[in-house]
Amino acid sequence: MARTGAGTVVVVAAATHDVKLGVRRDGRAPLGRPRLGPRVLIVTGPDDVHADAVETELERRGAEYLRFDPRAFPQRASLRVEHRATESTCWLSLDGRDHALHAMTAAWLRRPLQPLAPPQREVWLHRYAAGESEQLLLDLWSHLPLCWLPGPLWALRRAESKHLQLATARAVGMTIPPTLVTTDPAALRRFFREHDGRIVDKMPSTMLARQRHHDFVRGAEIVNPRDLVHAERLRASPMLFQAYVPRRCALRVTVVGDRVFAGESHAPHRVHALPAAVEATCVALVRHLGLVFAAIDLVVTPGGEYVFFDVDPDGSYQRIERLTGLPITAAVVDHLLKDTP
Repeated sequence: MARTGAGTVVVVAAATHDVKLGVRRDGRAPLGRPRLGPRVLIVTGPDDVHADAVETELERRGAEYLRFDPRAFPQRASLRVEHRATESTCWLSLDGRDHALHAMTAAWLRRPLQPLAPPQREVWLHRYAAGESEQLLLDLWSHLPLCWLPGPLWALRRAESKHLQLATARAVGMTIPPTLVTTDPAALRRFFREHDGRIVDKMPSTMLARQRHHDFVRGAEIVNPRDLVHAERLRASPMLFQAYVPRRCALRVTVVGDRVFAGESHAPHRVHALPAAVEATCVALVRHLGLVFAAIDLVVTPGGEYVFFDVDPDGSYQRIERLTGLPITAAVVDHLLKDTP
């Protein structure tokens, strides 16, 4: 914090655990930096290396931003939404400052964490308060007229569907692996035989993450003949199965708008030159899902075929950027600093 000769208080990247700023309190750009116009809202928690990197790039460009941890609401932060005859406004108040969310031009819904409601004497009342607080944030993330990254909230929720992902990938011309989602043990056994016992299983959705079991990570696992002994357990909960696809290499492809960045996920971790047709289908997939950003997992077979497996609107890219030098963070900031939603 510093003061000018006129006594104006300036905050440059001042931080609390809940909000981090790159703006002046009077709403103008930090001293020594020209105002660029766009103002960026970053919604995430404190431990987010992707948001950290984007902040650094925003500061380097002299752009204004506000980083907000939703868990500060409603105990340490308050919201005020007003609808009048000619306009609607939304103000976030924290640590004695008001921030005009309606004046933002872009927002990165990086990690829309749940708010933390204060404890109540009755359990049902605590759940109600928590639910209303969460609903208010969801309403804001859904209706603030900003340029949203990865995309509007409805598109993010819709894109979580593995069924929609696979069907959309196929529709835009991608090759997808034979896939079965089932609770039927007999269907699993047939699928196992059809593919000569070469199949893998995966979690069919992001349900565990949504239920806050973030420490439980399970990737694809080979299904062995002895696993079929326990096939009856499927009746309790669905599972996703796919034919095993041999690979020459695995790719993490990050799409930002019309720009595509492909890197090989395993050593030697290098930039991968996608064929133009494959690059075009990656852009088309993200666009058809209603998004402007997503991370796509592809496999290149020994025969050179590109096979789609997964698309993640909240996909990570920092590791592949660090290992390959792909300028993904710069592309994210380019998109956030567009002049209009």
